[in-house]
Amino acid sequence: LYQKHGEVAGCAGLIWLFIFLMNQRIKVLDFLRGIAIFLVMLRHVNLTPITTRMGWIGVDLFFVLSGFLVSGILFSEYKKTGLVKPGRFLIRRGFKIYPLFYFVLILHIIYNYIKQTPTPSSQIFAEVFFYQNYVPGIFGITWSLAVEEHFYLLLSIGLFILYKKGNLKSKYAIPLSVLIIAVSCLILRYYTWGIYNGIDDYLLFFATHVRIDSLSFGVLIAWVYHFHYERLIKAVKKIRIFIMLAIPLLLLPAFMYDADTKIIATTGFTYLYLGFGLLLALMIVYANEIAGFLSKTHLTPLFNGIAWVGLYSYPIYLIHMKAGPILSNYIVRNYSSLSLELVTLLNFAFNILCGYILSLLIERPFLRLREKYYPAVR
Repeated sequence: LYQKHGEVAGCAGLIWLFIFLMNQRIKVLDFLRGIAIFLVMLRHVNLTPITTRMGWIGVDLFFVLSGFLVSGILFSEYKKTGLVKPGRFLIRRGFKIYPLFYFVLILHIIYNYIKQTPTPSSQIFAEVFFYQNYVPGIFGITWSLAVEEHFYLLLSIGLFILYKKGNLKSKYAIPLSVLIIAVSCLILRYYTWGIYNGIDDYLLFFATHVRIDSLSFGVLIAWVYHFHYERLIKAVKKIRIFIMLAIPLLLLPAFMYDADTKIIATTGFTYLYLGFGLLLALMIVYANEIAGFLSKTHLTPLFNGIAWVGLYSYPIYLIHMKAGPILSNYIVRNYSSLSLELVTLLNFAFNILCGYILSLLIERPFLRLREKYYPAVR
């Protein structure tokens, strides 16, 4: 029986093991996205001074994750087909980003109209064409989406050029490009701070040309992950103690200083993406060990819950500046005896619920259309 069916059983076992390992890594990424969206929501509630001060770093965690995940799509397709198709990639990203974004944008415009505060056309145009990170838009938070949209375009073009020149898997092309971007952004941040002698959000905090290094570092991690996986495993395991010590040190300034201070607006952004990048690499490599530890300590439900929230982080992010505050304001006006902690919890729960509903009604139908007309490479 073993001689007849052992090989088939072995293949089935390997497939099961592969699915299990990939599932753990996907859950780790969703967990990190869940942490990121909770940090962002904490930024916009007055729960404690420390959470309000440092909650904005959730966006930087999103940046590193986006750089990793989105470039990983292109790297994965290249490994399967030997091709890089920027047009197809951008269309698929469009199905993911635009329907939900423009739907929520319309909701904001209607809400402002009902509140008798009509939205200036300049702000609408900034949102529609994704340059709201250089001039004021409507949301106040979608500057990060503008940075990501610019990144998607530059990434697809850059990787296509490297592919055409045969340098996509080169040992130097991606690392050197990321290093140049990192140094350039850091110099530009110092230069901009020197000109204005302080922070200007639309020039120093929101602008693509000073913030794209966070996403680029995610690209570097994805490149190592897809083309030098064994080296990544060995390197992370070899220096894991150093990594675990470095992560809190790199993230510490964001807990100590406000976002509008020089240390944060210059080198602070660099510290953040290095810290989050190391955290990402560590969690990817030790995903299965993390799953085992969680099961022993009975923390798996909490981990899975945060990972589930991470699945819907994009719609939650889009709606959290309206949904939660509307509910909180209503509760404070009518049930003033409730504690701040409970009001915050209800705020977060309502944001998550609204994000989930938006995903069901808007995001998922368009993703099904995407898979019908522009299916993922199998």
